[in-house]
Amino acid sequence: EARAAARLHHPNIAVVHDVDPDAGWLVMELVEGRSLRVELEQGPLAPALVARIAAQMFAALAAAHEAGIIHRDVKPSNIMLGPDRSVKLVDFGVARLVDTDVVDTGGQVGTPAYMAPEQVRGGAIDGRTDLYGAGATLYELVVGERMVAFETPTAAMLDKLARACAAEPALVHAIERCLQADPDARFPSARDALDALSRVERRWSPRWLVVALLVVLVSALAGYAVGHRRHARDPRVDRAFLLAQRGENDKALQILADYLAEHPDDPDAQTIAFLATWWQGGSMEAIEQKVEKLPLKPAQRAMVEGIVLITQRRDAEAIAYLENAERETPGTVEIAYALGEARWHGQHIEDGATMLAQAFARDPRWQMALHHVLEYRLSRGEIAALAPIAYALRAVDPASAAALDCDIAIGERDYARAIDAAKLELARTDLDKIPELYVCLAQAQALAGDYDGGTATAKIAFDLWPLETHDRGGFGQYAEFLLYRGQLDAYLDLTRGKNSSQRAIALLIQRPSEPVDEPQPAWPAKRMAPLGAATWLLQQHVHHADATSVWTAYPEPEIRAWGAALAAEDRGDRDEAVAQLRRALAVPAKGDIRMLVAHELARLSREAGDAAGAAAACDEIVRPRFYLDYRAVLLPDCISAPASR
Repeated sequence: EARAAARLHHPNIAVVHDVDPDAGWLVMELVEGRSLRVELEQGPLAPALVARIAAQMFAALAAAHEAGIIHRDVKPSNIMLGPDRSVKLVDFGVARLVDTDVVDTGGQVGTPAYMAPEQVRGGAIDGRTDLYGAGATLYELVVGERMVAFETPTAAMLDKLARACAAEPALVHAIERCLQADPDARFPSARDALDALSRVERRWSPRWLVVALLVVLVSALAGYAVGHRRHARDPRVDRAFLLAQRGENDKALQILADYLAEHPDDPDAQTIAFLATWWQGGSMEAIEQKVEKLPLKPAQRAMVEGIVLITQRRDAEAIAYLENAERETPGTVEIAYALGEARWHGQHIEDGATMLAQAFARDPRWQMALHHVLEYRLSRGEIAALAPIAYALRAVDPASAAALDCDIAIGERDYARAIDAAKLELARTDLDKIPELYVCLAQAQALAGDYDGGTATAKIAFDLWPLETHDRGGFGQYAEFLLYRGQLDAYLDLTRGKNSSQRAIALLIQRPSEPVDEPQPAWPAKRMAPLGAATWLLQQHVHHADATSVWTAYPEPEIRAWGAALAAEDRGDRDEAVAQLRRALAVPAKGDIRMLVAHELARLSREAGDAAGAAAACDEIVRPRFYLDYRAVLLPDCISAPASR
């Protein structure tokens, strides 16, 4: 058993360094901190802290179970909490290997208050047995009293849990499911418990956000100066890094391929090649196989492994892993960036945006960190927060800073200023010509009603960067202007099979008043981007199909509200549908479906005779702060607003 425990290498499991089975001793890592049993002597713990503890516990148990080991005695005294709030699972002294198919008999092993019913009865055990102990431990941490052993929680116990942990609904769900008496009713694995926790939404106070912004302001230029001294790379590598972050991934990867042919062991170039492939949406399977062989620095390796977890939709585990890595290697931009991405993708939207802004402050050359920050701030109308970021970016990349200035002007609904700013920068002979600057100019021209100018600008971007198929590239923008022109066949020929969001737009264009005569697509195995998910749910709505099991379990809060609105409309409950759509516009969201939600809200408001409500919703489409390509599909309804629609 000690040798089995020594096989476990995980940041949340105490390491076994050496063992002598004959003499009966082993050498284990010295863990600083206090056990959760000691922590409980001061009373219940804050739900946010318990959620963080739970993520690390489940990550540790997942690693143990996947190595073939069950703990069998998960309880507060076997979980250490470090001074930095890191968790260590200790004492595998009573563990058994799963593949021995051990059955407990008269000699029970474990602590009764935390033992699963099958363990008490002497039945077969597996990883789900540990989940019961974890659930009993977490229940005690938030409620402040022990579970009634060996049974599914009563209604009174669940009420206590819900009241004590109201701010962390996903944690309540995780605890309740772990505590089911029937093992089949629990999570299938600790990994599934981790995924459930990824839906916890952390909320930050406005005061905290102001403080965070001030920190970004003060440290931005200082961080750049330090970072610039720290990184002296081959100019080709820096050029590739810049191009990749601007969206020109193909050019970046070609430069890196040529450079790595000469310097295959350069960790910076290998890391940037990894990032460029990820940003491009390339195949991660090949990358994951290569990760173990990359000659990376510790912070780079932590970032890469964290991003791999994100691509596998193991967001909660990625957060726990990267938080530990940040404690071990503090102050690194690589880990700060990956942690911000993990929190963003794990639905800690505000937290993720703030962490990404801090990563940029540490080194403004990491402008890719700003993409989610821009998306979040613009979708919420928080334009003032972007001005200091643009100032810091201008010192390292004037072209990208000019594009950001244009975006800020659009966010302030000053489209004439956005046009002037973009044209002025494009006229400078010493400025790199980048896709985002042309795209922003085309957007501003469209918003100002100049579709001829917008089409011409988008065509320039498309001709210069025809392979860039992301939403912010010339491809998507040019496709949109085909929609404005009503050239549907040309649009479909251009977009077919190239971009998921463009395919989603195709469905929006063809949305009829009765079901479409086409097969319904299956829900994909992996989570979609919000626009793709919203479009899929809309198609189910058009076909009168029940998609309740999908939207209720979806991580993004705006998708859950969107699904609830469509379901309410199916039931004929227009008031509930309107309430859910307003909720979707109000939650901290990524902005991908903001116009789509506003369009639906405007339609229902018009049908209810609420002209003012319809006009307010249409304002999100007619004068958007956050621009989306499918605006061309929705705009006609908000311009003409016929009563019959």
